[in-house]
Amino acid sequence: MLLIGKPKKKYRGDRWGAVWWYGFLVGRMEAAGPTFIKLAQWAASRADLFPSLFCERLGALHSHGTPHSIEHTKQVIERVFERPFDEVFEEFDDTPIGTGAIAQV
Repeated sequence: MLLIGKPKKKYRGDRWGAVWWYGFLVGRMEAAGPTFIKLAQWAASRADLFPSLFCERLGALHSHGTPHSIEHTKQVIERVFERPFDEVFEEFDDTPIGTGAIAQV
């Protein structure tokens, strides 16, 4: 990892440069999309391979999905079913129950 700074107890022995890198990498993986988020989620569970603070930062991607708009949902449904959204569902709640790296429910 980055050897910038001295190892600190508050960083669990990591250097501030490494901790900065952890945050940067998590942000880039989130921006890169679902495949990289899934990779980060896997890496977060591998404390035997990666520093614990890094795994903790990656673990934040387990619960932070950004929901897409209802307009996007309607466009996809209409394109797939080749009919107006209102003809596909009798009832549809606009608020998602959950949002993950791959899907939104």
